Amino acid sequence: MITLYSGPLSLFARKVEIALREKGLPFERVMVPFNQTTGYDPKHPEVLALNPKGQVPVLSDAGLVLYDSTVIVEYLDEAYPEIPLYPGSPAERARCRLDELFADEILLQALKPLMHRTGPCPADPARRAAQPARRAQCHRPAG
Repeated sequence: MITLYSGPLSLFARKVEIALREKGLPFERVMVPFNQTTGYDPKHPEVLALNPKGQVPVLSDAGLVLYDSTVIVEYLDEAYPEIPLYPGSPAERARCRLDELFADEILLQALKPLMHRTGPCPADPARRAAQPARRAQCHRPAG
């Protein structure tokens, strides 16, 4: 049985879950605890034991443990070739991998300001101003 360690706000874990579902592969999902105040801290002990980076996603399949969503998806596509995820030709696969790299490393950076934890806004106006993604949330009427 495939086991996937996932987290509620992990886009990379979602990518792996989509691949598993597209391929019709049964899996057990272990949801790693998350809260808006501390995020994924403290780290999940099983994730720490399986991944030196200490983050999700982590996939375990018949004793093989993998981390990094791209490595996991490529493994799933090769280990379970039915319903391929990647195109057939080398050039098309390379373009697909570039699109995935763009989404993972470039597009994600542009989205990060939108992915903030909710919590109390800093009392210091200078600190509030330094957090542009939270300005609207932190606006306090004068008075």
